[in-house]
Amino acid sequence: MKEGFVDIAENIVVNNLSMNFYYGEDAYNNFQATKGVFPAAFLSMPIRANAIMRQSGLIEIIFSADILFTNKAKLDGTSIEHLVIQDAMFEKGMAFLKDFIREDSVKSIEPSTKFESFENAFDNNLSGVVLFLEFLSSIPRAIC
Repeated sequence: MKEGFVDIAENIVVNNLSMNFYYGEDAYNNFQATKGVFPAAFLSMPIRANAIMRQSGLIEIIFSADILFTNKAKLDGTSIEHLVIQDAMFEKGMAFLKDFIREDSVKSIEPSTKFESFENAFDNNLSGVVLFLEFLSSIPRAIC
């Protein structure tokens, strides 16, 4: 499911949100070092999984991942300029969630999912939001 999640996230970001998508250690290094093309979404590593054992014999999996939705900002930008970028990236994050919940492999988005804003991150003077995503997979596993 983790590999499938990366593919789903990339498809939504690139095709539905018209943003560039980055994932993995090499992408992270490039993300910091290059000017890149923005706006962009970066899926952070690792993607975490928690198993919930049910008495029925099924194991449900809750996956957790952090996704940065970001755009270029001025190093000396005002608070209002950063807020404009953060608001725009929040809207991108909300659009991502709306598309993500429609995926067959996603049963629900957990209430613990939240956004947090940031400004002037990395060496690229990026501002935006981090989506702390938690979702329940619709693909349970049986205890054998």
